[in-house]
Amino acid sequence: MCQLGVRTAKGWWIGDAFYCADRGHLEQAIVELAFRDAVPGGAPELVFRRTDQQSAREDVELEDDEGNKTMGRALAVISCDAITTMCGLGADGTPSCFTLQTGYADHEECGDNTPWKWQLTIDFGTPGQIDVTGKGKLSTDEKALTGKRPFSF
Repeated sequence: MCQLGVRTAKGWWIGDAFYCADRGHLEQAIVELAFRDAVPGGAPELVFRRTDQQSAREDVELEDDEGNKTMGRALAVISCDAITTMCGLGADGTPSCFTLQTGYADHEECGDNTPWKWQLTIDFGTPGQIDVTGKGKLSTDEKALTGKRPFSF
């Protein structure tokens, strides 16, 4: 397990744990770890974006050196997930975080040209509000996350 820690003037705060490397067939990559003024006013927010590429053994056709074909099991990519965690300070200086899966690709590797099945985008343009938009083949669960809503840490 891994945890994201935030150091403030009041000391360290440790957020929720999440699965990380060496969990079977999982490859993770950090896409962004930075402070950004995503929510206008106050201190900048910590933004942590990562991808989780999961693999599993699947039935495939194998070929040996002589060209003989047989069925076997091989490790294959089964999904790529994009995940965003954002942490900020509340009015009393206490940090809090939220985590949101922002993309999914079925049987595709994670990378710059990942053909996402669906994606969510978070817009912090209006103070005190977020606007989550989606594109691709959103399920009912992802559709429920879209829209405008109040937001603050």
